[in-house]
Amino acid sequence: MWNGTAPNLKAMPTMMPVSAPFNASGFGYRIDPFSGQQAMHEGIDFITDAGTPVVAAAGGVVLVDREALLDAGGFGAWRDAIIDDCTLAARVKRKGYRCWIGLTHGATSQRRANFQDIARMIARTAFVQLRESLTLTLAVSALLIVAFWMPVLALAFGPTHAARAIGLLALLAMLACYLPTLMYYRRNPLAALLLPLAATFFLAATWYSAWRAFTGTRSVWKGRRYQRGAT
Repeated sequence: MWNGTAPNLKAMPTMMPVSAPFNASGFGYRIDPFSGQQAMHEGIDFITDAGTPVVAAAGGVVLVDREALLDAGGFGAWRDAIIDDCTLAARVKRKGYRCWIGLTHGATSQRRANFQDIARMIARTAFVQLRESLTLTLAVSALLIVAFWMPVLALAFGPTHAARAIGLLALLAMLACYLPTLMYYRRNPLAALLLPLAATFFLAATWYSAWRAFTGTRSVWKGRRYQRGAT
């Protein structure tokens, strides 16, 4: 529901997305067709004839062409994938279609996330992306520490002028790489100074993802729990 703030207007549907006599599945809790468990359905599914025009009833992003989706096997082809968007992209590319990842001002998130929500989002797929390998997790941890904290430590505690100078150059290079993203999204450039803290937060969430996997849960998403070792 609209709470009186302008951003919510972008997410408010103003028309039917398709001309359909009924919807196949409404918004709310239902039995998930993939897991067979009760879960929140955050959309409305419509059934209509192929070729029916589709309009943007509210702000959103079209991820894939219908022909490419069907050629890649449809939604059922990655029903057990933890990282569903990456799995979809991989299957679409294997079929010869093109994928594009880029920056845009045309899509905005209506979800307001706190640190706990962000940590859970990272933990949902981090250890899976590392192939559930403790070795890779340790290697990535070392790389993050070297890339984001060694320049700071060298600048602050370097034993020689040369070490401190190298630390300063490395730190400036790190900040310069992040500045274009901050400028594109009209953020305060000083936020680049928080990169070491952001990396630490991301690393902690990654280890939380690993710990959760070793205790038996690969991932948790929208009320569904994916157990380790389950198909």
